[in-house]
Amino acid sequence: MFTILLAALLQSVAPGAPPSGEAETLGRRLAASSALASMIPMLVEKDLAELAAEAPDLSDSEKQALLTIGRAQAAQAVDKLLATMGHAYAERLSIPDMRALIAANDRPETKRFRAAQPAVKMEAMRTMGEVDLKKSTAAAFCKQTKKLCDRK
Repeated sequence: MFTILLAALLQSVAPGAPPSGEAETLGRRLAASSALASMIPMLVEKDLAELAAEAPDLSDSEKQALLTIGRAQAAQAVDKLLATMGHAYAERLSIPDMRALIAANDRPETKRFRAAQPAVKMEAMRTMGEVDLKKSTAAAFCKQTKKLCDRK
């Protein structure tokens, strides 16, 4: 999941005029305070727990080593992600806009909101179950038109 988000974001950055150093710094701060940034630790731990579960024969020390390596790998990926997002914000938002957004993100109630988001999103995902828009749309379309019925 984390890998998919990272790849999608890295591909979506459009080139533009180079932003100033201040804009880059503000963009990075804005990225670090984003909803996505608040979700990353949960996604990393979920991926690492799943990876460790795939190898039940690992000893406790080997599992710990796996988690340590995984967290280091994630830290590098997160650094690249936040730099990329920060640059994209710096290209698209004004310095006053970024300052205002960072100030809003630094408010205590916003921080509490961001802290609650991972658990809220996980609960929503568990409650909703699997959502496959293409599959459900094709099935409904098939019912009406008898086309796209071969999709699984």
